[in-house]
Amino acid sequence: PAEVHIDKALALKWLQNGAIPTATVRNLLSEQGILMELDMIRRGLSPEQVDMEYKKREAVEIERRRKEEAVAAMKKRDSEKKSEAAKVKVKEAAEPISAGEEVETPESADEAPAQS
Repeated sequence: PAEVHIDKALALKWLQNGAIPTATVRNLLSEQGILMELDMIRRGLSPEQVDMEYKKREAVEIERRRKEEAVAAMKKRDSEKKSEAAKVKVKEAAEPISAGEEVETPESADEAPAQS
């Protein structure tokens, strides 16, 4: 995937001077947290408060990514277990029946066939 590098200070300067980003640029700025930072600046938060909030956002984003990776790993592990179980079933079905083995039938031995 392509990497996008945005000069945060310059983007904030343009936005504070009235630049109106397109939808695509707006999405990129939002992903980088620049629009959130602009909103905090407009609300009058100090640079220290903005920095603290930005760090909180980054921590939440890291945790979200970890959870997504864990879910993906669990799904992969589950699918591998299912495919392994399917291979075992196919292998068992392909094995020949020995002369002395009993064969399971679909009808239960407890049920007597209906007589007319």
